[in-house]
Amino acid sequence: MSFNRHSHARQNEETDWNPPALWNPNAAAAWSLLFTPVFGAALHMLNARAMGDERLRKLNKGFLIGFVLLVPIIEAGAILYAVLFKLDMIFFIFPTPLFTMFLIWYIAAGRRQAALVAEQYGSNYPRRPWLKAILFGILGLSVLQALFSALIYFLFVAFFITIFVTL
Repeated sequence: MSFNRHSHARQNEETDWNPPALWNPNAAAAWSLLFTPVFGAALHMLNARAMGDERLRKLNKGFLIGFVLLVPIIEAGAILYAVLFKLDMIFFIFPTPLFTMFLIWYIAAGRRQAALVAEQYGSNYPRRPWLKAILFGILGLSVLQALFSALIYFLFVAFFITIFVTL
């Protein structure tokens, strides 16, 4: 299906059809490299809801739920691996599964939304502001860091209790 942005814009003016306000799907995907794939899946889910695409909304919601469940498990696994084997490797262990999750999500859902937005609206759609979304991304990373810190604290306390009990 070919798409002519100029005829689409004229059609919008003639019919008073207003496209929904959306976050740029490509920018949302790029931000999710920093804020984990949870961020991109959440924004794409909200975009799909605004566009009325129930299938894409459900797909992103599934990824969102899966990521919310998997990210803490991956984090705990990385911490346990680092504590049990090589503490200095944690910075290499944790990002690898997150990047893999990002790639799976982007190939399965992220690209689809970017193509759909480009096809339906081109660049002629109102943009949603990024400030609140980025603040939620920072909040999410802060919560993740707090969980990360609490787990490390718990492991060290458990380790020292074990040492003192065995003495």
